[in-house]
Amino acid sequence: MLALSVTLILAVWMGRADLAIGYRLLLFFPFTFAALAFFQGLNRVCVMSASRGKREAGGEERPIHNPEERRKIQALSTRVLRESVIAGVLATTLFVLLT
Repeated sequence: MLALSVTLILAVWMGRADLAIGYRLLLFFPFTFAALAFFQGLNRVCVMSASRGKREAGGEERPIHNPEERRKIQALSTRVLRESVIAGVLATTLFVLLT
């Protein structure tokens, strides 16, 4: 929620300052980061841990020994990344079109 709040404050400031479109397009990065934080929490998966074949449990990483479970977790983390980028693109596009 903090990432989204900061992004929205930044977006309002950029809109009121009437900055050039190139600067507004930079909001893609914080919008994507906010979406990534949201989707990771929603799906209970850490993208970085999953890429290393591990799972976060109780604040520490534990290796996933079952190959089928590792494949499922890695596929889920790929989906989370893809959805985050799509959400970032959509949010940025809406912002640029509406301001």
